[in-house]
Amino acid sequence: MYEKLLFYFMKCVNSEYHHTENNGSFALQREGKLLYVLFEKSNGKADWKSNLNFLPQKTDEPNAFCCHRGFLKVWESILPYIEKELSDKSIEKIIIIGYSHGGAIAALCHEYLYKKRSDIQNNIFSYGFGAPRVYFGIKESDERWKNHTVIRNGKDIVTYLPPKLLFYRDVGSILQIGKEFSYSPIEAHKRESYEKSLKANCNTSFFGRKSRL
Repeated sequence: MYEKLLFYFMKCVNSEYHHTENNGSFALQREGKLLYVLFEKSNGKADWKSNLNFLPQKTDEPNAFCCHRGFLKVWESILPYIEKELSDKSIEKIIIIGYSHGGAIAALCHEYLYKKRSDIQNNIFSYGFGAPRVYFGIKESDERWKNHTVIRNGKDIVTYLPPKLLFYRDVGSILQIGKEFSYSPIEAHKRESYEKSLKANCNTSFFGRKSRL
């Protein structure tokens, strides 16, 4: 588990990204029948504007959830650039990886693929390192999220936002890495802190959804 997560994290932070309108950033890497879909962390003031635009909005798709308006806007600006590759039936496994802001986009990509690629639902995996919450007023135990993981370093404040008080909910599993009080809630979100905790491979355990903020 540790080696795989470190590999995914380093792949995400070191990739070269394509940039779209609304400051969407993505990268695609194909290895035979496997496709990696990568989303970059917040990159400038425009990204933070999207991050703070957290009023809930529903997508146009049938049976869609309400989600964070700013993240949805970014995802919808990326989708036209990658839709063809995501729909390629020769792809038999998809791994989605995002860090910070990109982790939120990874969750939206996961939901999209779960519905659009029913042929490989059990082979779609997503990982959000330091990812904020995306979905509003939903049941956290939905089957579609069984292969989605949020990796939280210590008390990384970003992973608790938007707060549950505003009816935002975690989806998938939360994987706790690092000692809870090794860093301040803000320091814990930094790239170097995630890298250090992943390498240390200490105090790692699934603990479900215990966040209360």
